[in-house]
Amino acid sequence: MLFHYGKANYTHLTLKGSVCKNELMTEYKASGKFLITGEYLVLHGARALALPLRKKYQTLKVETENNGKIKWYATDENDQLWMSAEFTLPLLDISTSSDLKMAKELQAILRFIQKQHPHLFDSGLNFKTAMNFSTHWGLGSSSTLISVLSQWSGVNSYLLQKTFFGGSGYDIACATSVTPLIYQLQEEKKLITPVKWEPLFKHQLYFLYLGQKQDSREAMANFKRQTPHPTKEDIYQINELTEKCLVANELVPFQKLMREHELILSKLLGIKPVKDRIFSDFEGEIKSLGGWGGDFIMVAAKEDPTRYFRDRGHHLIFKWDDLIL
Repeated sequence: MLFHYGKANYTHLTLKGSVCKNELMTEYKASGKFLITGEYLVLHGARALALPLRKKYQTLKVETENNGKIKWYATDENDQLWMSAEFTLPLLDISTSSDLKMAKELQAILRFIQKQHPHLFDSGLNFKTAMNFSTHWGLGSSSTLISVLSQWSGVNSYLLQKTFFGGSGYDIACATSVTPLIYQLQEEKKLITPVKWEPLFKHQLYFLYLGQKQDSREAMANFKRQTPHPTKEDIYQINELTEKCLVANELVPFQKLMREHELILSKLLGIKPVKDRIFSDFEGEIKSLGGWGGDFIMVAAKEDPTRYFRDRGHHLIFKWDDLIL
């Protein structure tokens, strides 16, 4: 899936980003993300700890060309072209595409931007995006795209997100943040507070890809169907855990917080924690990140768990420094 956002107010923004003029050639960058605490419940006002992955990102280069066309080229982590499309001005009609479904999604976003700022499309443009992570990993291929298009166009990134994807918006906040952050929704406001979170035991934290990318919109819809109204106690417990995670300075207490978080969400979702389902003999703790069921999990272990997971067919495991500056 390439990419899904209405108007919202937000405060406490101390994020790094840029809105540049449409010059001959400009370049923009947006980071991927992990949601460490508060998955699902962030939609209901819980305080969530979010972590930008500054070593995993998407870039956008925009070049002006007076040919009356919008050309789009997207390359993957191997610098291979994985999607291309061409649109004719002024209506942005699709003339060619390698993937019609994606081209239509992209067309809708570009037309939305064009409606806000018609002058950006006075001449032809070449767009070139590049990701240094797989589109299957769920690290933010959609949110980083929204962010770089926002940086280029000046259209509010949260407006773009709400119009086309929905969700809490934490991933948009991470895209241009230079630090971890606490993200919270309060009515129509987004409270974004930069925090320092680089635990002393960071080299005992690992991030494992399970191999089945989750559709975030589907995961949110399922959660709303099963748990339309989480209790105040649920929110309070997650808020408390988020605060405790921020100040934990030893591995074992942090592992206990991970387990407690998993049990709260397990009860709400009606799903067993991933450790209980798949890795019950693992000597360490495991926590789902984002949609439960297939994206990344966070592993906290005294010893390097790489061999344990590889013996079970899981080879994509990252250390803290592989992803985070």
